[in-house]
Amino acid sequence: CKQGFGEELTGRADAVFLDLPHPWLVIEHAIRTIKDAGGRFCSFSPCIEQVQKTCETLHAEGFTDIETMECLRREYCVQNRSFPLALTDKDDSGPKVHTMPCMILPANMPGHTGYLTCASLPPVWSRTRQLAQNSTNPPGETPPQ
Repeated sequence: CKQGFGEELTGRADAVFLDLPHPWLVIEHAIRTIKDAGGRFCSFSPCIEQVQKTCETLHAEGFTDIETMECLRREYCVQNRSFPLALTDKDDSGPKVHTMPCMILPANMPGHTGYLTCASLPPVWSRTRQLAQNSTNPPGETPPQ
């Protein structure tokens, strides 16, 4: 992927999903692949150091709404459980228990499987405008309204 995704994919994707050891190295190729109207980027990384480098690069390249979520493996067990009913009628000929499916959470949870980092790439016109504003305003200064 360091060579990109191929010229035939330039400007054709609504989103790019990466599962690579060094996703920050191919973000520039992902940008070329995403449509001019903008799109989404998502990357799976097992280590927080990979996430940090990816987020820094996404921010530097003009991505917005950068979010990282930790993926946790959790097994859910659903079993039928019976519960006693509180009888309020004088006629107690109905069922005395109610059976329904219930979810049972595990007593312990193994470690995480990795992190998903997602971000939005604004449309080209918006990125161009933002780059122009950034070049005329020093860092930390608010652009004139």
